[in-house]
Amino acid sequence: MNSPAGNLSFTRRLIGHYLVFALAGLLACISIVMVLALRGELLDLAGMAVVVPLVVTIAGAFALQRIAHVNSKIEEQLQRISVGVASQAGALVRLPDAAPVSHGWNTLVQRVQDELALAALDAKLGTFAGTLQQQRWEQTVNSVPDGIIACDRGGTVTHANQSARQILNIGGEAKLVGRNLVDVLEQRFPSLAGPALEDLREGAGILSREIRQGEETAAGVWRVLRTPLLGETHSVGGSVWVLRDVTQQKLADDMRQQFVTAATHELRTPLANIAAYAETLTSLHNIDAEKQKGFYNIIRGEAIRLGRFVDDLLNVTRMEAGGLSLVRSEVEVERLVGEITEKVAPQSQQKQLRFETKLPPKLPKVRADKDKLAAAIVNLLGNAIKYTPEGGWVKLKVEADAAHLRFVVEDSGIGIAADELPKLCQKFFRSRDSRVQELTVSGLGLAFTQEVARLHGGALSVSSELNKGSQFTLSLPLA
Repeated sequence: MNSPAGNLSFTRRLIGHYLVFALAGLLACISIVMVLALRGELLDLAGMAVVVPLVVTIAGAFALQRIAHVNSKIEEQLQRISVGVASQAGALVRLPDAAPVSHGWNTLVQRVQDELALAALDAKLGTFAGTLQQQRWEQTVNSVPDGIIACDRGGTVTHANQSARQILNIGGEAKLVGRNLVDVLEQRFPSLAGPALEDLREGAGILSREIRQGEETAAGVWRVLRTPLLGETHSVGGSVWVLRDVTQQKLADDMRQQFVTAATHELRTPLANIAAYAETLTSLHNIDAEKQKGFYNIIRGEAIRLGRFVDDLLNVTRMEAGGLSLVRSEVEVERLVGEITEKVAPQSQQKQLRFETKLPPKLPKVRADKDKLAAAIVNLLGNAIKYTPEGGWVKLKVEADAAHLRFVVEDSGIGIAADELPKLCQKFFRSRDSRVQELTVSGLGLAFTQEVARLHGGALSVSSELNKGSQFTLSLPLA
């Protein structure tokens, strides 16, 4: 394509043609006038006949040149755009001329520039919106507690959220990006080895694995989930990994399993005893009154045991549903302690324990739910009796000051390990101590007692030393 300077514009060619024809007409006029002048005709008008056409021709040439200049400027700008010498925004320039053509051109240029400005503004807004959306997406991903990591086809990390960096103990994203994720997982979780590790290295399909930090669930359990990252053509373009701490979920599952086992035994044993003694009473005709009375007492005791277990289940159900409420009334503490003592005395006598109660000379009255408060204290005393070997002692002390009323249960029992104290009031929790595992317990009593204390605005605290005994304190506000 020729350059703009190498082409004569249409306007310039028009001017050239105009000048050629104007000069030819002028020469023709001059020739005619000269012939007439030589003949003596129109001698006075000969000079004017020459001057007037000449002036008209020159004026027309100047007018045409002015129009041609404007048209030439417009044509040059359009031609520069057409050959790609300049962009549309830089090539369109307003003309200073006041001719109608210039005015129309300037109006057109103004409209184009306005449209270009709007287009530029739209582009900037689109870029800003895209950046803002990206920032919000990053904030959202970084707020997720699970670790989220994106890898390419080779398993190399390309992106990772903040939780993933914390789980893998890596400070910044730059320290993680570019590394092989499976190698990082192997360093972070030493227990990840063998077939499980090879499964993570091979393939790019959906895969889920659990990683245990130790033999015990409490040491930590993590779930690693890998899913393929699909591109626009539905081809695998890498993978997305999710790291989730499922320790609490596993602990809850273990506790539920323990509870089911304990509950099965807790239900089966009394039911079997009730059935056996009832059948004995039915089949024996010549049974003395004392033995008969003993059988009835056993059946009654097993029924009470079943009822207590069912009450624990109902209380936990109410706790989880948020339906455990209080019916407050004015409670005489001394009478309450007396009723509690009657309930637990047979248990302590059966294990030959020394059971003591200690009350101050004067006790204040407290507004509380008497039944739930009594059940909570009975739970504490029942545990103390259950975990205290024969020949030991259990004490119930009541203390009061201006602000609080405290029920303190002490024992000389097996005690509780220091690492298990924080978990003691969790539902379904059972100690790992073999002496506890031998007993059938539901793991619900302390959770219920703590909830009763909380509903009263009080608290349950515990101090214990392994093999030396424990002390539980149920504190209630007096105000």
